[in-house]
Amino acid sequence: MPSWNDDPNASTEDDASANPPPRPTYAPMAVPPPPQQPAGPPPPPQYPAGPPPVPQYPGGPPQYPDVPPPPPSWGPQPPAGGTGGGGSSRRNVLVAGSVAAVVAAGGGVAAWLLTRDNGKSAAPKPSPPPPTTGPPAPPVPPPTPDAPPATESAPYTLTVWQEKIFTPGVDQAKTNTDLGNALVKVDPLGSTRMDVQEFIDQQKLDTALAAGNGPDIFQLDTLSLARRVRRGTLLDLTPYAGRLNVDGWHPAARAACTFDGKLYALPMDVYVPVVIYDKRLCDPAGFVVPHTRDEWFAELDKLKRFHASDPKFEALHLTGKAWQQLAACLFEAGCEIAVRDGEHWTGRLGTPAGKDGIGYFQRLQAYSSAPKNVEEYKDPAGSISAVLTAGKAAMVIQPDWVFADLLRSSPETARNLAAFPMPGPTSDKPGPVGVWGGVFAVNAKTAHPVGASNLLRVLSSAPWQERWANENETPPAMADLTTTSGTANLLRPATLAALKESRPYPQAPGWTAGPLKDFAEDVLAKGLDPSVVGPVRDLDIARIFNRDS
Repeated sequence: MPSWNDDPNASTEDDASANPPPRPTYAPMAVPPPPQQPAGPPPPPQYPAGPPPVPQYPGGPPQYPDVPPPPPSWGPQPPAGGTGGGGSSRRNVLVAGSVAAVVAAGGGVAAWLLTRDNGKSAAPKPSPPPPTTGPPAPPVPPPTPDAPPATESAPYTLTVWQEKIFTPGVDQAKTNTDLGNALVKVDPLGSTRMDVQEFIDQQKLDTALAAGNGPDIFQLDTLSLARRVRRGTLLDLTPYAGRLNVDGWHPAARAACTFDGKLYALPMDVYVPVVIYDKRLCDPAGFVVPHTRDEWFAELDKLKRFHASDPKFEALHLTGKAWQQLAACLFEAGCEIAVRDGEHWTGRLGTPAGKDGIGYFQRLQAYSSAPKNVEEYKDPAGSISAVLTAGKAAMVIQPDWVFADLLRSSPETARNLAAFPMPGPTSDKPGPVGVWGGVFAVNAKTAHPVGASNLLRVLSSAPWQERWANENETPPAMADLTTTSGTANLLRPATLAALKESRPYPQAPGWTAGPLKDFAEDVLAKGLDPSVVGPVRDLDIARIFNRDS
């Protein structure tokens, strides 16, 4: 199965990797029997609780520690990647994961952290979620005297563009009927017209929005929001934020939907990369789940020595142009990738932090035999699922959806997987990673803004967040939900831990991963000095990130 990356023809200026992947079709997921675990006392939590989160702060959040707050006249992002096309949350990017799910309504509030025992990998143990220690979420807007009305004043119908759920066993038509009925309970004058499309054509959507005849509500991803905010085609949801359960969202998900302190979308699911490992290869070597970056390198070296007699063994499988993994290394080194100064975006790859970040990535990639100059979708070893099934790679770095894929294609492999978040320099918290996710946004020219906000109100409720996550087998945007599909996913505890330190990718209107991939190829494949090529790629960032078409 293909990996999360972009269209083969994409370049720095037309880069579909700015978009999240489409999801393939699989049979419904079954909960695997638990793997055998060594006897002994329960292990302690991997990460102690950090300082309490900062729930609110005035003026809108700085998305990264040292980035100046954006000025007031900001807006939407160009088609994901640069010059046209692409931008849908399921478009042009191939995935290494699954979308199969069961329609289930579970309950409860639990987030799991990873654990370990005496030198052996351990199954996750339930534990209360630690307080968020990553970048703060945007503030919840206070109520205003001129708050919008609770319902529309006349009957209305909302047109919703929605992407097809590629999940056998899920009746999307019934789900949409139930959603319409839920809207009526909130606003008796409302009804819905659901336009389900296999993939939403982004050019068609932008044309319709510009002409004033687009859908009232439509599905997007966080990476394609900034262009549309700048163009003014998205409704400012700030006046309705108090109805959308914003306090319950993962802080990074809220930050990814917020521009200049204003809310422009409702997040539905979130994705971050985690380190997935095969216990069949790791346990015999005495592998211990690492808590710091230095411990991680020590464990990789241990695996490499233990399996030295196997020429096909890889301690870590990682292609040289895997941009989301590179972004995590840059974040860990303190490199923001790009920052905004007024209305202008400038690159940071040429900074000392950029050099340290690419050095970290280069050191990780050296454990892999994967080519240094290819995208993940061009990996000659095949998909990530194929790599893990082959049984020669001890680790990969991917979102947790690979588990559901393997549970269908190779159950034995799936049952022997575990995961941990990418470690940071110290053991108190994981390293930072980039987050993206699927969202619903509202047409700025809708004739029914209150009605549209009421449909989002339904979708933001715990039952619908849970149903969405179960039907799509995705981590929900609501932080305190434990879903049926998530409980079945042995990798989900690592995702929940990684989300605590996640942050959005640069929210530039011309966002593309092209400069990151070119930077990696320059250094890893061509052997060029990052101090020399980093500033060159910063020029690309300045040229591309600032445009919105």
